[in-house]
Amino acid sequence: MKKSHLIFYIIMCFCLFSCGETSKTTPPEDVVDVPKDDDSTDIVVDENDDKNDDENAVETLEEKLARLALASPADCQQDSTSVNWDALSHADCNLLSQYKLFKNIKQPQYDANGAGQYYQLSAELFSDYASKYRFVFLPENSQMTYSFDDAFEMPLGTVLVKTFAMPFDTAIRGAEHERLIETRLLIKRTDGWVALPFKWTDDGEDAILTKYGALVDVVMTNAQQTIDFRYEIPSKTTCKNCHQKETDTNELVFLPIGLKARFLNWPLANQSETQLRNMQINGLLSGDETDIAATNTVPKFPVTDLELDQAAKGYLDVNCAHCHQDGGLGGISGLRLEYWRDATSIKHGICKKPPGYDGGLNHLSYDIVPGNAEQSILPYRMSVTTAKDIMPPIGRHSVHLEGIKLINDWINRMPIVSCNN
Repeated sequence: MKKSHLIFYIIMCFCLFSCGETSKTTPPEDVVDVPKDDDSTDIVVDENDDKNDDENAVETLEEKLARLALASPADCQQDSTSVNWDALSHADCNLLSQYKLFKNIKQPQYDANGAGQYYQLSAELFSDYASKYRFVFLPENSQMTYSFDDAFEMPLGTVLVKTFAMPFDTAIRGAEHERLIETRLLIKRTDGWVALPFKWTDDGEDAILTKYGALVDVVMTNAQQTIDFRYEIPSKTTCKNCHQKETDTNELVFLPIGLKARFLNWPLANQSETQLRNMQINGLLSGDETDIAATNTVPKFPVTDLELDQAAKGYLDVNCAHCHQDGGLGGISGLRLEYWRDATSIKHGICKKPPGYDGGLNHLSYDIVPGNAEQSILPYRMSVTTAKDIMPPIGRHSVHLEGIKLINDWINRMPIVSCNN
């Protein structure tokens, strides 16, 4: 390569990085995120991997699952009904069922095995209207450490399980009205957190490790309208985009996002105590009632006018702050959207110009224009799916109508301020 060409290439890369714009390419049908990130001998599982070495012999689903089970590390092949802690501690099993996290692998929405604790967040990261079923598994005689602002500190061996199911109609939820899509595991091993994405077979018999991601065609009804899109199961590496941040000492750390007190300070159906308090009573979480008394609460949809500010801040926190924080992937933008931050400050977007962004089709100038959502970049980028403008840049291929309405209402209710002064 000529020296002049090399210099031009470096300059272009630098410009793209400094602009903070998101570039999105359409990955192949079955495999996202190549080249491989770690283990060159791992099995790559695609949707279309339906044939064995003999091209004329079609492999049945049962044969494929059996082959993958036998190809898993030895610890994954234990014949036991209890949680397979040995495999969880170090082995990447090819089938979700091999970890024995559920009493019935076909029902990952219910009945966790052993001491798995179900929980729901009051505000969630939007993932194309998917329903999410969450469990936390803690090793025996261990507990999480309470934090007022941050995600709980979790002991070695913790397993976070999140299953995504796509409803046929977003107005009707529940396992019988949904299609299982993926289950993600976050496992805290001796060398740090490990993310493992599993794609469910079409018949829901099991979920297959898909380290390099996959695309799934989805058709659903939302607000009485039919929408279709390609749902993206993230690769093992893509998970780092949301979960990884840089510390003050320039160290990259991988951290959970959603297990925060403010999203758990409410009761599930038929519970007299909040989820937060139940975790403490059951010995899963350090602290006592004094901690809970000081805990904030992010309200659930739909919200009242009195809850609007807290709901909007919570929505931005869970959807955006993992990137828009110090050390996050979106840190270069200068926008900071943590729940605890002063929402009237320029760092939270008030009359703030994003560096290098052209303002989209309407050539908008400021992240948030108080009293004028239509002139604000933040809800605009939530409302589009074009690669250059979409926010969040990964994790969605559709538009969250209810989330946009929440943020629009919040901005429009702010006292009007002229950002041109």
